[in-house]
Amino acid sequence: MKSTYGPSKRFAPAVFLLLPLLLLLSACKDEAEQIPAYLDLQAFTVQADWGTDFHKITEGWLYVDGEYLGAYTLPAKVPVLNAGIKEVLLYPGVRENGQVETPNIYPFLKVFDKDFDLKAGETVLVNPTTTYDSRTVYLWDADQANFNTSSIGWVNLDNDAGSSVQLTSNGAFNGRCTYLRVDQANPLMEIGTEPFLLPYDQLRETWMELHYNSNIPFDLFVYGVENNGTQDSQPIFKFNFKETEGYNKIYFSLGGSVFQTQRPRYRLRIKASYPSNSTVGTGEVRLDNLQILHF
Repeated sequence: MKSTYGPSKRFAPAVFLLLPLLLLLSACKDEAEQIPAYLDLQAFTVQADWGTDFHKITEGWLYVDGEYLGAYTLPAKVPVLNAGIKEVLLYPGVRENGQVETPNIYPFLKVFDKDFDLKAGETVLVNPTTTYDSRTVYLWDADQANFNTSSIGWVNLDNDAGSSVQLTSNGAFNGRCTYLRVDQANPLMEIGTEPFLLPYDQLRETWMELHYNSNIPFDLFVYGVENNGTQDSQPIFKFNFKETEGYNKIYFSLGGSVFQTQRPRYRLRIKASYPSNSTVGTGEVRLDNLQILHF
């Protein structure tokens, strides 16, 4: 007796199962052969409206035609699969409080926005530039921030007659710098600004920029000042001794501290202490291009 099932019917289920697999393999093959274009992202150039254009814009948040492709430490080479004329947005970012673990888009610098013709297998060089947002409010003008005038209002807070804050061009980054000096005879120096106002609104970004150069550790505090003169302290950062010579730059976000405390006024305080195990004869701290910014 002949079978009622011919060869074609016997193997039909296997064929139907095999077809999707063949289509999938074909699609994977096509995807594997897709050749990307590359964006060679260089470090930002900052065209500063005030003070110096020296910066530490170390990160970039990348969007291509509205699609987020990631945050990168610059310089970086990034593949892009879709070729053609593409809008490239690169947001400048910093390491908040100088920490590698806390990269953050810096809100006061404008996004870099430019169209590029991307071609498969080719690399496009991107040299991003940025300027400060015109809406930025600066607590001090450029001459004050660069310490070319003394009206930022440093005052001595340590009650040591043997030490006093100096504004000097010796070792300054730009113009003059604020100079603190400690040694075994005068082991402590603490200075503060005159009180100033800051916005309380949590949604309004408030940051501080600072150039510094030191051969000893020192501390930064923000003090909230009540109308009756009482003050409360919030430590912001402890600067460790830097092995490499020369100036560094750091960015601090102050908005959270200000929103939580909501004091009538604030002041910055800098404290330098001569380390007991120090091998240097004189401890020196230089501060330059100090600015507080907000919207």
